[in-house]
Amino acid sequence: MWETVQVEVRGLASWLDNFLAVPMVGFQIRPNFRILFNYQNILAPLLEEIYSTYDSVTFETQGTSAFTVKSKSGFYYELSPDNIVIKFTYLVPEERRVGQIPTLKEVHPQAYSQLLINLALEVKKVLMFFVENEILVRRVGVVAELSMSRDSIPPGITNLIEYLSKPWGSSLIKCNAALTPNLQKTDLVVHFSKG
Repeated sequence: MWETVQVEVRGLASWLDNFLAVPMVGFQIRPNFRILFNYQNILAPLLEEIYSTYDSVTFETQGTSAFTVKSKSGFYYELSPDNIVIKFTYLVPEERRVGQIPTLKEVHPQAYSQLLINLALEVKKVLMFFVENEILVRRVGVVAELSMSRDSIPPGITNLIEYLSKPWGSSLIKCNAALTPNLQKTDLVVHFSKG
């Protein structure tokens, strides 16, 4: 299988280093009824691989064939027969002392491009799982989740928000957006080499 992974991050991904952004990768899986009724057994090696990678992992089941796996390092897997999502979330660690209220420890943010590289290594496990089990992928999505203050927003988006607020006669208090372009070139290049 693949021995090495080389990841190169450029363009938009490195621009996101300026913000507290976290990456997420989702795979929409083509329906495969051969594995549907045996999904737990087919998924077991992937779950064992995830479990062996981290010091502490929590598993949750949702129904008979969907799983959520969370690691203390911040990686989060959602696994179902038609969709697999891997994302990074910042976990706020607690320090507990007997007889005292728990205190929260400081979280040290990482650059988005570094998180994306780490996520690519997690994606390698999933891709190997797909190849070994002849699972076909319909669609792959890479998402950057972030919150921006109004003064950090690029001018074009500021103009769009002002335009969207015109019907109400006052400025918008909050704006959520999902932008989905067709990519001709990619900002993340992942090279897997076979051993």
